[in-house]
Amino acid sequence: MLKFVFIGCVVLLLVLLIAKAGGGRSTVARGARLTAKSLLTRNEKLFFEQLARALPSHYIFPQVSMGALMTAKGGESGDSGKLRNQFNRKIVDFVVADSNLDVVALIELDDASHNNKRDTDAARDRMTAEAGFVTLRYESRSKPTAEVLRRDILKLRPTAATGKAKPF
Repeated sequence: MLKFVFIGCVVLLLVLLIAKAGGGRSTVARGARLTAKSLLTRNEKLFFEQLARALPSHYIFPQVSMGALMTAKGGESGDSGKLRNQFNRKIVDFVVADSNLDVVALIELDDASHNNKRDTDAARDRMTAEAGFVTLRYESRSKPTAEVLRRDILKLRPTAATGKAKPF
């Protein structure tokens, strides 16, 4: 009987230790916890609304992973993985697609933090261009009007997954 009480105490102790270690949280980091955040900043929401007004027959997708838009193929062993690592955790501010869900343009809304990132932004734009996308960049401080957005985007042809985007 004493043997069963001892085994029960050991099992209870193990359960308590496991529960304390996990703390009921889904994170591995001690003390860290997950919290929700807004999909868009206030500034991005205003720009999203401007895009929607400018392009009522298009779809606007905010905060799209570059990994959802392009992939790396070919090369020598490991080359595609190295290339994919250059873009797979990056996010495009807005993707504009036509009624067939073909991408027409990638849009970046650059705020003051981009002043020191011109080289990084240029490298991103070269990658997306290589994949066949046109990236339009607008300054956050001087956002374009709906008419300017409409003009800039409607002059572009949709990007087929196998082709290259080009202005009409």
